[in-house]
Amino acid sequence: MTIVAQSMTPNPVIVSLDTSVRECVALMDRHHTRRLVLTTNDGKVAGWVPRDVAEQFAGDLDATRAVTIAAPVDKLIAPTDPLGEALDTLLDRSQDFLVAVDAHRRPVGILTDIDALELATTALPTKSVVDIGTTDPFTVPSSIGAPEAWKALQERAHRHLIVVDDVGDAVGVVSERDLIPLLMNAPQAPLGDLVATGPLETVPQTASIADAARLMVAQKVGCVPVVDDDGTMTRILTRFDVLLALREHLDTA
Repeated sequence: MTIVAQSMTPNPVIVSLDTSVRECVALMDRHHTRRLVLTTNDGKVAGWVPRDVAEQFAGDLDATRAVTIAAPVDKLIAPTDPLGEALDTLLDRSQDFLVAVDAHRRPVGILTDIDALELATTALPTKSVVDIGTTDPFTVPSSIGAPEAWKALQERAHRHLIVVDDVGDAVGVVSERDLIPLLMNAPQAPLGDLVATGPLETVPQTASIADAARLMVAQKVGCVPVVDDDGTMTRILTRFDVLLALREHLDTA
């Protein structure tokens, strides 16, 4: 049985209740992370500090403490828990990580969707990308703004949109997470001016799920389009799709 300790990242970045918001942002920059684990004075998990909230905080960064902007941690896991059960929690929650704690509720590791993707790069070498994913990729023109893109995501219950240029070629991907700061800071600007556009990384229909997971990890993207021999996009694979395939694999391994 695969357990959490085999995939989690040990020694998460920790801050105390009294850490300033400015220090939180500096720590996230230094460690290249989107989250910090908040602990009490005796070292127990008290919540977590999201990067987007810290970066967009409009108050006094030095006077405001981390506890003020922290979010609660509803679910904790142990390093010895079955990885499959932890993946179930990741799949059922909007949060993309779980904190692993010892018997005293002190953080010892963190399990993220990236950790799971990295496991998929070796665990799913024979499973094909054509067996998972969405076969009707949702595209939007690069000329629309963030509000229109957000509305389209909510109406279709998708998490990612493929941005296409004037001739219909895919040039970028936008996620819900990408759109939130755009809605706040540049709601009228066209997506083509705001997202990183250019030749889109894709995988062929002959690729394995492990290949797609490897590309997601390397490019730090949440989805990968699948194309046929002519370069036509036939489906889109998201992290959720890969995690679900990994969960099913652990059931049968």
